[in-house]
Amino acid sequence: MKNKKKINVDFSNGPKVEILGSGIGLFQVDFINNKDGNVLYTSNISMDCWAMCSIKYYVDWVIRITDLMSREVEEYKLNLKGKEVKISLESSSLGDSISWFAHIEEFQKKHECKVYVSTFKNDLFESNYPNLNFLKPGQSPSNTYATYQIGWFYNGSDFNSHLNPRDFKKIPMQSTTTDILGLEHKPLRPRIVKPISARPIEEPYVCIAIHSTAQAKYWNNPIGWQDVTDYFLGKRYKVVMLSLEEDGYMGNTSPKGIIKINEERTLTNTINYLQHSEMFIGIGSGLSWLSWAINVPTVIISGFSTPMTEPLDENVIRIFNENVCNGCFNRHRLDAGDWNWCPDHKGTVRQFECSRSITGGTVLKSIDEFLSKRKSK
Repeated sequence: MKNKKKINVDFSNGPKVEILGSGIGLFQVDFINNKDGNVLYTSNISMDCWAMCSIKYYVDWVIRITDLMSREVEEYKLNLKGKEVKISLESSSLGDSISWFAHIEEFQKKHECKVYVSTFKNDLFESNYPNLNFLKPGQSPSNTYATYQIGWFYNGSDFNSHLNPRDFKKIPMQSTTTDILGLEHKPLRPRIVKPISARPIEEPYVCIAIHSTAQAKYWNNPIGWQDVTDYFLGKRYKVVMLSLEEDGYMGNTSPKGIIKINEERTLTNTINYLQHSEMFIGIGSGLSWLSWAINVPTVIISGFSTPMTEPLDENVIRIFNENVCNGCFNRHRLDAGDWNWCPDHKGTVRQFECSRSITGGTVLKSIDEFLSKRKSK
């Protein structure tokens, strides 16, 4: 009598096959990339057992199950059309949320699936993406066909190749999402929800943000921010500080002549200040990503990361000195517990030279050139 079996195929945490039934059976399960025919994992299992491939990012899966006793072959193909798919952003940081979000809609359009998306910053996006279904972190729909997690996943000091197809440190930040979701990479601005609010300052003004989460990310030239502030004050612009940190935080002092925001510091208020500003000048931080996303002219001063990391378009002025040590962000895993982390030159005269060597004059020259081009258009 032929054995009765039931095959369950699940893509909710990577591809999984479970074979249930009575009697004796032995099966070969091949997890195949349909794009190139490569077998990415093979397992032999018995009745009432399961096999699972450890790859969690999107692959156009074909799962081939061969009954090794009868030689019967069955195949199951991943088909997301009309299915419920959950995509979660695993970082709560502002910059990660903005850089990783935009391509989720591209995935939904490509596969014609019902996407549930979880972020820590839903208010930034939700009303501008009616085709996506927003969840709070930790929530899941009841009938998920497939799930994907967007993030930087490590295995020790190296990237986890089961969760990220490529080393994320060596590709643009937005490629994190396109890699994991199997999409072609292209720069894409997310549609940020902007408040309908009056100008917070009547006069023309620019915004700056000097603080970050590690000293290596700062502009470490001791007079750079004062040079930039004096330049704009001389042109009769107000200069508004968007950073939340107090003056002197971790030894980093604010330039003289700035306006510090006094009202309640919410992300909505920050966006309102940004959207009415003439320009934003910052470092490789979430506020720079936010400024870019709402299409404000954005200056990013950083040697910590290479220019390919952040957004690059005609509205971004990227200041970078390639003639000194640079790009440790793209070569090493940041030690978040070491405020003065500088993997190549900590404790020497070359510490933080990547940004310390960038002068105010260099920044102002680039800003002047940008403003001249805009004026001539």
